[in-house]
Amino acid sequence: GCWNLINYCYLREEQYSKISSYYISQSSIGSIGKIALGKCSGVSGGLIIGSVIAPILALLGNLWWTGKERIVWRGKWQGKTQLKQVAHMYRQFPLFNLPRSFVNMLICAMPVFLMTPGFGLKYVGFFSLALTLSFTPINLIAKSLNQVMYQHTAKLIQEHQRIRVFFKQFFIKITICAALCLMVVYAFIPWLVRVLCGDNWDWVPNIIRLLYPYLFMTFICGPITFISDVFGKQKIALCMELTYLIVGTIALFIGIRTKCFDWCVIIYSTVGTIYMLIQ
Repeated sequence: GCWNLINYCYLREEQYSKISSYYISQSSIGSIGKIALGKCSGVSGGLIIGSVIAPILALLGNLWWTGKERIVWRGKWQGKTQLKQVAHMYRQFPLFNLPRSFVNMLICAMPVFLMTPGFGLKYVGFFSLALTLSFTPINLIAKSLNQVMYQHTAKLIQEHQRIRVFFKQFFIKITICAALCLMVVYAFIPWLVRVLCGDNWDWVPNIIRLLYPYLFMTFICGPITFISDVFGKQKIALCMELTYLIVGTIALFIGIRTKCFDWCVIIYSTVGTIYMLIQ
């Protein structure tokens, strides 16, 4: 909650470097903390502790940096009446984005909860590691681009300029970048997993390769998830998230019924890819 508030202030003041530094520091602190705590035999719950302390330390560091530079915020309010008017104007943000965040959290947890009874902890452990190694860098890049794209798109709309040309150029560049990056990863992912995790995790690269269509679409569509906020279509976005949750749950049940873990991952990846295309 604190970061979301500060994040909107950074967007208003065009402090993009601080937004990027928060996400980079959060990811770095989380990864280093989990690895370090995992190697400490006397510490239990290292993954949970690392996940909790990462955003806190990243936020504190970001606030310290902001305080050191003494940025003067431009936002000035005339009184309670103006606050009420603005709150009524933008009421759809909390009204639909809050349940949407909850639904999104369920979507992220859905595969682990459903696949564990069907395939066991061993297979789910492979799958969870594959998701972490593949989606973490992509989500980090997507979040950083998202903030910049959000601000620039909002400016174009406020200035009554067309955004089609801008988005067309962006999609061409991001598609080429995504294809090149994933081609390199496809070639080196077995070696990378072996170096980071050891020889007992050889199945992880195969799972990541099955997720490639989903990863590709996430790379492309992740930076523009703000579209519903810019055009005031939060209700439609919430309905789409609910539909994806229901369809994804059904698809995972079908995959579990096949009793083939690879087919379950393929079905999960296919549904996610289709959802990204529709979105």
